[in-house]
Amino acid sequence: MITELRRFFLLTAGGALLLTAPALRAEGLKFEDVFNAVRTNLVGVTEKELNETAIEAFLTQLQPRVLLVTNDLLTDAAVKGPFLSKSTVYDASIAYLRVGRVAEGLAAEISQAYAGLQATNKLKGLVLDLRFASGTDYAATGAAADLFLSKEKLLLDWGAASARSTAKSSALTLPLAVLTNGKTAGAAEALAAVLRQNEIGLAIGGKTAGQAEVFKELKLDNGLRLMIAIALVKLSDGQPLAKTGLAPDIAVNVNFEEEATYWNDPFVAASKRASASQTSPMSSSQPTRRRVNEADLVRMQKDGAEPDSETTTAPRKSSEPAKPIVRDPVLARALDLLKGLAVVQRSSPAAR
Repeated sequence: MITELRRFFLLTAGGALLLTAPALRAEGLKFEDVFNAVRTNLVGVTEKELNETAIEAFLTQLQPRVLLVTNDLLTDAAVKGPFLSKSTVYDASIAYLRVGRVAEGLAAEISQAYAGLQATNKLKGLVLDLRFASGTDYAATGAAADLFLSKEKLLLDWGAASARSTAKSSALTLPLAVLTNGKTAGAAEALAAVLRQNEIGLAIGGKTAGQAEVFKELKLDNGLRLMIAIALVKLSDGQPLAKTGLAPDIAVNVNFEEEATYWNDPFVAASKRASASQTSPMSSSQPTRRRVNEADLVRMQKDGAEPDSETTTAPRKSSEPAKPIVRDPVLARALDLLKGLAVVQRSSPAAR
C-alpha cells in the first residue's frame, strides 16, 4: 500500500495524474485538494505515513533546488578535505591541478601549487580538473577565476553580491583546459563557466550539474535542514547556470563509475568496455593507437607524417622503461590538445 502511495504522490507532485490512457495533466488542481481527498478516503495508511510520503515526493520533485540535508551537509565550513586534492605534471610540460572544493582559500592554493610546479618544470599548458568538485562559495569562484584575468570586469552576479576580476600584470597565461562532468556542481561549475566565457580555456568532458544557485538554510524541528534556492547565479551576460548547466566545448562521454576509476588513477583502464568505447582519434584509451608525443606533433606538422607511422619516433631502447599511458579519456584529450597547441604556437611565425 505504502509503495503505491509513494508512486501516486510522485506523479501528482510532478504535475501529472496517471489515471487513464491518455494520461491526464494536473493543471488546475490544487495539491491540498488531492492530498485531503486521499487522506479522507484511502484505507490502510496512517496519517504519519501519508504525511511522510507526501513530503518525500514533494521534495524529490523539487531537487536539486530544494534539499533536505543533515546539519553538516552543503556548508563549506564543514566539508572535509583540501581545496586542491592533487597537483602534478604530465608529459614533462603540462601542469595538472585537481580541485576538491571551491571555497575561500582556493585561489591561494592554486597560485601556490602553480608556482611550485613552474619552479621545477618548463610548463606549456595547464589542466584544471573540476570533475566531482562542488561548493557554494561564489566569492571564492571569482577569486580563483581572477588568477587568470588581467583586466577588471564583472564575472558573476548572484543578487546580493557579485564577483569581479582585478587589473593586473601577473595573470596566469598558459593555455588552459578545464575538465568537467555531471558532478561538477555549484561554485565549481560557475568557475568553469567564467573561464570559458572569458575565453581563458576550453571546457572538456561532460555537461555540468546545473546547480549554481544561492541557498538559504532553514533548520527544521527534527534537526534536519532544508536548503532552498533563493537566487540564481548569473554570468556577466545575465545567463543563469541553474538547470541548463555548462555544455563542454569538447564532449567526451564517460559514465560516472568508470570516470571515478580514471579520476582516482588515470593510468589504469576502467574496463575493457571503456577502452573499446572511446572513438576519439587522440584518446589514449584506444589500445590500437599509441598516444602521440610532442616530437610526433612537430614532425606531423612539418612533414605531414601519420602518428602511427614507423618514422614518427625513434625506436625505444630495450633498456628504456615504458612510460605509463594516461587512459583517462577526458584527461588524455586535454593533454593532447595542450601539447598540440604548444607545437602550433612554437612553429608560428610570431614565435620565431
